[in-house]
Amino acid sequence: MPTDKGASQERIPTDDSPVPTGATAVTSPRAAETSRDDEATGRIPLDLVGGVFLLAVAAVFVLNAGEEMLDWIFPLSLSYALGIIGVYLTIRGLLGFGPRTDTLLPVLRRKGVDVFVFSALTAAYVGLARSIGFWIMSIVMLFGGAVYLDHARTKTRVAVAAGIAVAVCLVAYVLLRRVFYVPLPRALWLPF
Repeated sequence: MPTDKGASQERIPTDDSPVPTGATAVTSPRAAETSRDDEATGRIPLDLVGGVFLLAVAAVFVLNAGEEMLDWIFPLSLSYALGIIGVYLTIRGLLGFGPRTDTLLPVLRRKGVDVFVFSALTAAYVGLARSIGFWIMSIVMLFGGAVYLDHARTKTRVAVAAGIAVAVCLVAYVLLRRVFYVPLPRALWLPF
């Protein structure tokens, strides 16, 4: 009976091959290589990244909460919720659960031009929101991001993106200003 080089090696079960009942779990060399590769290339759990980010956002809003009743009801309760979720995700990430991501940004690996352009659009949004107006810049940001990131730019899709950007800002205006009484930056030349 002819034998090949792989026939003498131990069979390692894959996701599509069932493990026979009564068999003991064996750590596969492939799993050990994957964890070593993650450590060598600098991959960290995505849950850890998300948890630390949420904790940072929660800390900023807790530390900057105002003294009046309306200043702390909505932002502070949301900050506490973000903090709880951030702690949960950070613990999951430290224990090694969840998918892994690269520690090196795609822009630094000569990839991710979309990320760079969208970051520049966001920086322009933050810088111009006070002078041009928060709501006008929000419409421009939503519309610009939707059109830029859409690879099939047709006239219909551009028109839909414009309509959705205006609709989202109108709904956000009603919710944030009239329901939750969130103070937002106002342009000096706009009445809203």
